[in-house]
Amino acid sequence: MKIEIMNKRKKVTSLDIGFALPSREIYIGDHLTPFQQELLGQAKDKCAEKGGRTAGYSAGYSWGKIRIKTPAEERRCVVSSKEEIDRLIEQIDANSGNQS
Repeated sequence: MKIEIMNKRKKVTSLDIGFALPSREIYIGDHLTPFQQELLGQAKDKCAEKGGRTAGYSAGYSWGKIRIKTPAEERRCVVSSKEEIDRLIEQIDANSGNQS
């Protein structure tokens, strides 16, 4: 429900989430689960292994998803497991002929 509401508008009010209170703007916090923390750490480590931002690799968290940016991709790719991180990096390396 949180993502649906946040996708509709940037400012969320108490009425948007079903409270019968005077309409006030509210902040909806977002946090990483222990699994997502571990996955983000692995993604950042893998990107650093490949040369980090200077080589065009970066990892981040937004809208409940772990995303990796690689030099070959115009936008960030969503990953949900360690295997997906490895597969994405290997696929980029194979396509560019870049092995490290």
